[in-house]
Amino acid sequence: AESPGLEYHLTLALRRNRTFLQQGNRPELINWLFDNPLEDGWEERLNNEKKAREEYFNRKNKNNNENENDDEPQQKKKKLKYRRIPLRLRELFSRLQLANEDAISTELLTKSFGWEQNDVRIQQDISELNNVLLDAIHRSLSGTSGEKLIPSIFVGKSVDKITCHKCGNVREREEEFRDLHLQVKSQKDILDSFKTLVTPEKFTGENKLECEICLEKHQEKQDHSKG
Repeated sequence: AESPGLEYHLTLALRRNRTFLQQGNRPELINWLFDNPLEDGWEERLNNEKKAREEYFNRKNKNNNENENDDEPQQKKKKLKYRRIPLRLRELFSRLQLANEDAISTELLTKSFGWEQNDVRIQQDISELNNVLLDAIHRSLSGTSGEKLIPSIFVGKSVDKITCHKCGNVREREEEFRDLHLQVKSQKDILDSFKTLVTPEKFTGENKLECEICLEKHQEKQDHSKG
């Protein structure tokens, strides 16, 4: 079960010293939590903080709406977004590191990026879950200084080259990727899997491809390699 008291206690600790989350600082954090127990009335203070944040965001939204151009009534109103997803991720990893529990609920995190109760029952492999999570984080950072964070870390680019064996003509296609699908069967180790991934695929015999240059001269398909 979720523990608002523990979450609030951790929040107070991180306000005091953000280095508590760094690797190796867990003993200092635990000592701080024991030396500084929650005082009576913490629930009321927590609720007051929540109300203050809500009032702040409501004022921001109101100001944004008042500043919009009245000559464009159909323009979609901008709303200040709560950056819930990064916050929930921080809370989740904090609890994983600090809570003395056998399992930690991910309900708040999954709710923060739009999953309902039925969605969490749908089976997904790690690649699908990773894409859903990264998409949700990327959307939550839109319009902030961190909006390019996810692409800069988790997105790569690959170039497929199709080469004609007869004339040497090369066609290229660039694609973005977040994960690589490596062959495992019959591979000695991960290096062999990477070598297999980048080994050119040959198109010969019945699998020959058309080449724009050769087709004009020879009127027939040619052997190609792709990689």
